[in-house]
Amino acid sequence: MGIIGFLVAILIIGIIIFIHEFGHYIVAKLSGCCVSQFSIGWGPKLLSFKRRETEYKISCIPLIGGYVRMAGMEAENAQLTEEEQKDIKKYNLKTFEELRTWQKFCVFVGGVFLQAVACIFILTLVIAVMGKPVNRVFVAGVSPGSAAEIAGLVSGDIILKADKEKINSVEQLIDFTSGKADKNVILTIEREKQIESLNIIPRYSREQKRVLMGINIAPTLYFEKENMRWDDYVFGGVVFTSKMSVQIVEGIWKLITGQLSLKASAMGPIRIVAFTKEVVKTGFVQVLLFFAMININLAIINLMPFPALDGGHVLILSVEKALRVEIKPKAKEIINIVGFALVIALMLYITYNDVDWLIKSHFSQKEVLQSQEYPLKK
Repeated sequence: MGIIGFLVAILIIGIIIFIHEFGHYIVAKLSGCCVSQFSIGWGPKLLSFKRRETEYKISCIPLIGGYVRMAGMEAENAQLTEEEQKDIKKYNLKTFEELRTWQKFCVFVGGVFLQAVACIFILTLVIAVMGKPVNRVFVAGVSPGSAAEIAGLVSGDIILKADKEKINSVEQLIDFTSGKADKNVILTIEREKQIESLNIIPRYSREQKRVLMGINIAPTLYFEKENMRWDDYVFGGVVFTSKMSVQIVEGIWKLITGQLSLKASAMGPIRIVAFTKEVVKTGFVQVLLFFAMININLAIINLMPFPALDGGHVLILSVEKALRVEIKPKAKEIINIVGFALVIALMLYITYNDVDWLIKSHFSQKEVLQSQEYPLKK
């Protein structure tokens, strides 16, 4: 299973890279631009072949992305290679700088757009087969001697209601039970497809100054076929992708504002591989969901207005258009080199944290599933 998980992780990352770069590639081709290279991975090439003006290759460092080289992109025509000049004349192509502004914009966002389309397609397929997604609160663990253990909660229970209020998220459960110290709360749970009701009395901890139930809980997605309408089949993937995107943007904002720790939250290739090995055990649908999550996550990050990312290119293009100025190619090159160096530094930091996490967790189930106790506040 470990080898299979590793191969699936490599496949997931490789497909995401291919989709993103193919988005840039196909828009550039349709715009008549000379695309001289299409690479999956960076560094020295391992395999390659050429069709028309484009060299297609797989490079030796595949897990950190890929690139599409367009002739004349952020460079003066004099910097074109001799082969590019010949191909432009032979196939009557344009350099990137000769494209119109709207065409350049489409090239920059083409990768992210195709990623979004892929995510919508996958989630639409999942909904059509499994049903519409419904949030559930999953009990991942129960502390010995806690109010939860006394009430009879066990790992694997799904909390459906607190008293008469339907519970769809961890936050909702926390909000409902705030101020419920030493008060009886009726939890409606699902256990092995059976519905049960349990009485629990949350306890106030003077030491921690908050109300505790004594459970490790995590949000979990379930799929239901009941009450499915035609628009759930048609637009369900769009809605699901939109909700997932909003959650990712909220997470990024919390990272920027310091509400979340980069060390604890950011996940690099090593941790993706470790998580994939566990996701594979849960079934093909969960693998598809994991793929969609990683895919849309990387798409949104790529749209951030940061040098070397697609969003950074869009920002520069927008500034040039709005102010009616032309930033010199050399200045763009410097901006992107600095941005790329910062991105590489960030990736190295995340990789270091991945290795540290891997060593400390020893692949324990609790760390892999990222179970986390959400104590209830008074």
